[in-house]
Amino acid sequence: MPVLRMFSPREATRGYLRRLRCVLPFVMVVCSLPFGGCMETPSSDDKAAPVQPAAVTESAEPTSSTPPEPVTDLANIERRPARPAPKKPASVVAFETGVIGRVVRETRAEKTEAGEEAPDPRFETNSRDSLPPMLEPVTAPESLPEPVVMDREENGDSDSSLLTAYPWPPEDPSSLVRLDLLHDFSHGNTSSLFDVSEELGAALRRSGYLEQSYYGAPGGFVLVTRLEGIDEHGAPLVDERRYLPPDDRSNFSFADYIRHLFFAPEGFYRFIAFVVTDRPYRTSAEVLTEDAALSRLRRGAVALPPSFDELSFSERHRVDALIYEFRKHAELIETLRPGRLPPATHLEKSGLSSALERTGG
Repeated sequence: MPVLRMFSPREATRGYLRRLRCVLPFVMVVCSLPFGGCMETPSSDDKAAPVQPAAVTESAEPTSSTPPEPVTDLANIERRPARPAPKKPASVVAFETGVIGRVVRETRAEKTEAGEEAPDPRFETNSRDSLPPMLEPVTAPESLPEPVVMDREENGDSDSSLLTAYPWPPEDPSSLVRLDLLHDFSHGNTSSLFDVSEELGAALRRSGYLEQSYYGAPGGFVLVTRLEGIDEHGAPLVDERRYLPPDDRSNFSFADYIRHLFFAPEGFYRFIAFVVTDRPYRTSAEVLTEDAALSRLRRGAVALPPSFDELSFSERHRVDALIYEFRKHAELIETLRPGRLPPATHLEKSGLSSALERTGG
């Protein structure tokens, strides 16, 4: 097993000096070599008598004040060889020899032949002509197109173009009842669509539905009411609770919170849309949510245009009441399809049946 020996500082210094004496001759030889070919190694004959340059002679005392004549024989002056050109980086060589370099050279050659001055690629700027098509600036049109207004013939012989179009076909309701079979809206074929809307509006106001909105529909119109809270029998809730939205917490007391927490009472809501049209239709499979029902009242118009007074309520027209029921249990609100109560119960408990009997007979 080898044994490691520890040297003293003196012994280490002696070792360094011995190594230096071995390397020193080589260092002196390298230093005496000519640099870049500007100096020549003197021969053995020249070592004995070194020749001093004759062009410049220094003396202790100048003999005259005239400067020495400059050397005019430039042929005898030794010149330093030209420095070799630096090598190009590998990336530049690959660019010049690759496909991109060939395309650049061909483009420059075409511009030169066409008389166009090829710009230096080092000073090229991103001008508008050099931008790709997707980055070119987009200019605004000078004039906007005129809005398209539907004619009365294109919109079912009615002025529904002035109304917001109701989603058509309407969503599948919880229950549907045809009111024109229970009540005479034509009054001997003398009524117009405007008269029917006024008769429906008066009956709704008598029943407590003071907020109404009108929409356009193919061959007629749609009248909607506000989403209301009802009890389990279909009667509207009393006081301000009737029109509180399902997610309202303004009058939610601590006792209501305890009951809601342990007993989770159910809440029921109702939304009614009256469709007056002479076109056959069928409801869609879409589900009307409580948020959409709340927004229907705000999106519609407050009244029908006067032109509906010129459209007669014919035998082909029908008046349908689309009733949508919602049930809230805990934090979930679902649309009931089919409904929990029959449509006759909704008409009776809402007061619409008795109101229609008093309106117009």
